[in-house]
Amino acid sequence: FNFTLYEQEAGIPLSVYGSAKLLSTLMYSRRLVPFLTELIVAGVDEGGVPKLYSLDAVGSVLEDKYAAIGTGTELALAVLEKGFRENMSREEAIRLAEDAMRVAIARDVLSGDGIDFLILDEKAAEEKFIKLR
Repeated sequence: FNFTLYEQEAGIPLSVYGSAKLLSTLMYSRRLVPFLTELIVAGVDEGGVPKLYSLDAVGSVLEDKYAAIGTGTELALAVLEKGFRENMSREEAIRLAEDAMRVAIARDVLSGDGIDFLILDEKAAEEKFIKLR
């Protein structure tokens, strides 16, 4: 799917939810021969409202305040569920996400050897990598 083409044809920007639904449709259309992946779609919608969606392998969309996907999901979610609270500072949220990934990586060899962050706010997107092994 070409999101830019959609915006040009529709004449309006594609919302974060719209992006998640387009990807959901694509993944559902491949449900018999799935892509074998899960997705996290995040962004800031009109009015500066942050949105976060996770999609499973057949395209089900779930909106939440935090998400984790992959082989270490259960481990990461345990840390996120315990530590998340509304109105966390940017630094607190980054530290919580880092702690969740550290736990998953320490206990699950398939979770990788580092953390790729994409930190979004209403102004910009920032990429960050932390090597752990």
